[in-house]
Amino acid sequence: MYKRVIDEPKNSYFLFGIRGIGKSCWLREIYNNAYFIDFLNSETLRLYLSKPERLVNVVDGILQTSAVRTIVLDEIQKVPQILDSIH
Repeated sequence: MYKRVIDEPKNSYFLFGIRGIGKSCWLREIYNNAYFIDFLNSETLRLYLSKPERLVNVVDGILQTSAVRTIVLDEIQKVPQILDSIH
């Protein structure tokens, strides 16, 4: 992997870029202890498409029951309705 120019932001953020340049790989390297929700997984996609507000309960559960403090939503453009829950 090439050294990236971007430094790890301290708050929530969107990471944009063209397909196949290594965004997901970079996230997995930087946030190797994070909880990843990958919307390219068809089962995950169907789960959140049917009820996007489910994310609130999932995140609350993760934060209350584990030491994980970083949650990565990969390929979120697949479920644009979920942005209302995040907001």
